[in-house]
Amino acid sequence: MQEYFSGDAKELSCEEAISWLAELAGQGDFDALVAIRSAYAEGKAGKFDAEWLEELTRKCSVAVFNRLKEAAEQGDAIQQYRLGDSYLRGAGTDVDKEKAEYWHKLAFSGLVKAAENGDAQAQLFLGSCYQCGAGVSKDEYVAFTWFMSAAKLGSDEAMKRVGDCYRYGYGVERSFEDTMRWYGQSVEQGNTTAMVAIESVSKIDFEKGASEKDPLEKLERLLKLNKLET
Repeated sequence: MQEYFSGDAKELSCEEAISWLAELAGQGDFDALVAIRSAYAEGKAGKFDAEWLEELTRKCSVAVFNRLKEAAEQGDAIQQYRLGDSYLRGAGTDVDKEKAEYWHKLAFSGLVKAAENGDAQAQLFLGSCYQCGAGVSKDEYVAFTWFMSAAKLGSDEAMKRVGDCYRYGYGVERSFEDTMRWYGQSVEQGNTTAMVAIESVSKIDFEKGASEKDPLEKLERLLKLNKLET
């Protein structure tokens, strides 16, 4: 939590710091919310209050949603895409698939324009649109090309998505080496989800030529391998 502070804020007591961070989190600052969670996890914030933290998380999500909605209504394509995602996941609002589809479709043309002008974030989101069929017909290969473009511009999340494509065969032939290479580059940029992904990758999944798109298929195959080994 200490690294979150600067200047006079470093002189605050832990209780004062938590109160200050809670105010920021309530205004939609997710970094402040993460800092509070870390302080509790490290035993630096006193007695853990699950209900208070849950309510604070809700307030933070609602504040972020309201900010996204305001920007989206002003025509920001990236925020329109994010707003669609919020409706899809129920982040800061109720789940509403119709509104999610509306905002994703509205965002699409703006994302294309920004992506073609070299905006890495727009390229990442455009790739997501094609991968999930959000606002456009699903096309895994086109999704992969946009993820790759954003990755080459330095997007750590896009690097992770490229790794996912090579891992699961989304729009490209599966490759253990390329999976690990792109996950590794993402990790070097500080992407923690890529680190988790690396730890879950098994080379045997690639050597046996199995597809991980169907979890039941993978489980069945692993059970068979286990019987053969025993």
